[in-house]
Amino acid sequence: MKFRRTIFLFMFSTILMGLFAVGTERAHADNSMVLRDGNKLILILDDGNGINKEFKFNMDYSIKQGTPIRLYSNLTEIFPGDFSVDYANSTITISDTHAAPYPGSKNYIEFPIEPDMEWSAGKMWGVALPNGDGLSRTFKIKTRNVIKEGTKTHLIIDNTHISPSNFTVDYVNKTLTIENKAPAPPFGAKN
Repeated sequence: MKFRRTIFLFMFSTILMGLFAVGTERAHADNSMVLRDGNKLILILDDGNGINKEFKFNMDYSIKQGTPIRLYSNLTEIFPGDFSVDYANSTITISDTHAAPYPGSKNYIEFPIEPDMEWSAGKMWGVALPNGDGLSRTFKIKTRNVIKEGTKTHLIIDNTHISPSNFTVDYVNKTLTIENKAPAPPFGAKN
């Protein structure tokens, strides 16, 4: 009976440790998650540990030099003068005048979607089209990726989802055309 109990405890502890390992790996994988929120992207960074003041952007595509970036730790914005951005190395460094994010704090950056910017969020992939000018209906999809014919495509203009019946995609020439039954995106509209 004692032998069975020992074996049961050993199996239970092995399973428990395995679950902790899976949970840890999952949390680590989530640190490169990109989310879209209207006309901006949110990139989840590593959690704070009370020591680390340097955070890498784990994006497939680089953020253009000069893009305004806002840094948050547990929903509290860190003043722009308290961190620097190294766009070439995709790194944010918090200055010595500001404390390192405390252990377990959720850190993320937020930045606007600019024309021709590419990003991926899980299995979804996004490309920002040029801003609207009130007249243009055809937009070049500037991407390094191949767009396969029949790919499910979404068009969002200023946070409004456009029905797939109101636009067509030319997969060969990488263009998107808004049909005449829908208005052209107004001047400055984010597509």
